[in-house]
Amino acid sequence: MALTVRSPYSGRPVPVRAQDAGRALRDEAGRVFYVLPARRGGYYGSTTRTGGPAEEERYRQWESRSPESAPAMDAPAPSAPQPVRRRQWLMALIAALVALGSIAACLWFARRK
Repeated sequence: MALTVRSPYSGRPVPVRAQDAGRALRDEAGRVFYVLPARRGGYYGSTTRTGGPAEEERYRQWESRSPESAPAMDAPAPSAPQPVRRRQWLMALIAALVALGSIAACLWFARRK
């Protein structure tokens, strides 16, 4: 049996199989959401695996609106990236050690013959 659940990010309907309830799914933009059973019956889309009363209430409000008028929730902000400069320095150090090791190995094999 197919269900139609609104994405918690955009409010647009997403077709879902009944056996996918409780699993992580993706909406039209590729954002992950979860389909959870509602307390009043039926299912709703949640941004977290456990859901909650606030998520369910927001979903109920979106059911009465059209997808175009539903407020789009921003995607979560990405975490702060690691400093690139340090990573480049570390990779350069590893490359230099590998190069010195290979030169030493070549010299050792050349002297052995």
